[in-house]
Amino acid sequence: MVGWVAWGEFKKPKQVVIFCNVGQGDMAIVIDGGFQMIVDTGPTGRAGVECLERNLPIWDRKIEVAIITHGDADHSGGLVEIQKSYLVEKINVSEGDVVRYGEVEFRVISGSLDFARDENEGSIIGVLEYGDKTFYMMADATAEMEQGLVWRQKLESTNLRIYESRVLKVSHHGSRDGTTKELLETIKPAEAVISVGKNNYGHPATETIKRLEEFEVRVRRTDREGDITYKILNF
Repeated sequence: MVGWVAWGEFKKPKQVVIFCNVGQGDMAIVIDGGFQMIVDTGPTGRAGVECLERNLPIWDRKIEVAIITHGDADHSGGLVEIQKSYLVEKINVSEGDVVRYGEVEFRVISGSLDFARDENEGSIIGVLEYGDKTFYMMADATAEMEQGLVWRQKLESTNLRIYESRVLKVSHHGSRDGTTKELLETIKPAEAVISVGKNNYGHPATETIKRLEEFEVRVRRTDREGDITYKILNF
């Protein structure tokens, strides 16, 4: 009987969102069976590749979509190394684009990539709705960008269970210039993920942690937990 259970579990398609421990940088992997999308790649080096190797089958060497939120090296520096090991079919999106596959829907609500500049103000920001969860992928958004999205009502979700499972990917590793009260009041996240390294340049800021605590948001950090994985439940 145990063998049959194990085989049944093996046959189920993997449906997860993983925030990678890539040190001081950002990378997330969205997996729906044989579909993989990455949001950012971590810094220069093999950290991004190693996260993929930890979480993808050894025989799957294809990334269907790669979204680079902006040109800062801690978000885009690992792309070259990833492309040495994986076929990346599509790279990048712009405001108004939607990536759909199976249960996955990623809506780009702000930004477009310009590798010629690295200002955080151009960051690609998206809302990922996947099964029972909604993820707010805030890249390196500034306070002004967050407030603009609130005023323009860009942060709404159609997810029926959003009140149970909203996850905020905190902007800019928890910098003080982000994660505003206006944002938290609007999306009311249950959890917040801070992608940060041990050599973290003062991130996350004390003010940011205090704001999250005021809103009773559970704070999770890659420098303390390693890869942070969310399993997706279907309706």
